[in-house]
Amino acid sequence: VESPPLSYEADAIVEFVFDFAFAAETILRFMVCPLHRKAFFSVGHNIIDVLAAAVPLSLRLAAMSVLSSKDREHLLSMVLTCATPALRLLKLLRGFESFMLLLEAFRLAFEALPVLIFTLAMIVLVFSSLIYIVEPHSNISSLPRAMWLTIVTVGTVGYGDVIPISSEGMVIVSILVIVSALYMSIPLGIVGGAFSHVWDDRERLQLVNRMRARFRARGF
Repeated sequence: VESPPLSYEADAIVEFVFDFAFAAETILRFMVCPLHRKAFFSVGHNIIDVLAAAVPLSLRLAAMSVLSSKDREHLLSMVLTCATPALRLLKLLRGFESFMLLLEAFRLAFEALPVLIFTLAMIVLVFSSLIYIVEPHSNISSLPRAMWLTIVTVGTVGYGDVIPISSEGMVIVSILVIVSALYMSIPLGIVGGAFSHVWDDRERLQLVNRMRARFRARGF
């Protein structure tokens, strides 16, 4: 295994400099915010900036001054290594105005979510019960294991860790594959149609989002 390009101490110093720069930039923008500074925290992008600046910096300071060496290593590896890149990547959302269109499409498609979840639950319960009945218990020993096979099949994943071995089970799973293909086309079509509708109306939606951001920045 090749050694990392930077030592642990050098990497910690570089990360600390980035965290301090992000924190200073966020504090500076808060200080030069218009009169209604409470509106600063009503913008989602600003909340992400605060989290991306404050959380890693606070954890690094705590790891250096409060925590033991064992807890420090665990915290840095589990939280800082995993959470910090995600928070820094979220800071880029400020430059992707079209991302709000995707959220709007999901909001429109969310209205059909209860029906889709109910239909999915019915498919899983019916087919998992049939598979559990016809399959020998040496292969599928419990109903949750049959439900796992059904969910993996409906999701078109097909891990292959659980498979039917009886003729009846193979027939049921074959029907499940066809039903799953038909079912999965419904939510994909709904989300795709919603995004197409939002994209056609993107200029008006982007203008509304800009106006709302201006009003929030002035405390309205």
